[in-house]
Amino acid sequence: MNYQYIERREYNEYILKNRRIEVRKQKASLFIVLVAVTFVLITLISTRFTFAKQTDEGSARIKVFKSIVIYGGDTLTSITDKYYSPEWRDRFSYMHEVSMINHLDDEEKLIAGNYLIVPYYIEDPAD
Repeated sequence: MNYQYIERREYNEYILKNRRIEVRKQKASLFIVLVAVTFVLITLISTRFTFAKQTDEGSARIKVFKSIVIYGGDTLTSITDKYYSPEWRDRFSYMHEVSMINHLDDEEKLIAGNYLIVPYYIEDPAD
């Protein structure tokens, strides 16, 4: 009977040991899942704030287009000086956009009396 008690005790210790190992595995799995979920939430929240910040800054001004009459002595540079704003990288990028909109070549001269479409930014009326 003493041997049965020892065998049963060893069997119970074996079961307890396996159960402890199983619980450790479950805890480790739960920890990994929690870390992954936390990482995803932090990423989503930071992305949301980043895009919200960009949207708030970008919504203050909107791009509009205007048709203007070319007068004698007007050049692409003088028109750029009048309508250029910091939303473009530099003055050359603005002049390039005006040229692309109006299908102008670099060497093409502006003719007085013709019309030119120019982009510019205004305050958003919705704000």
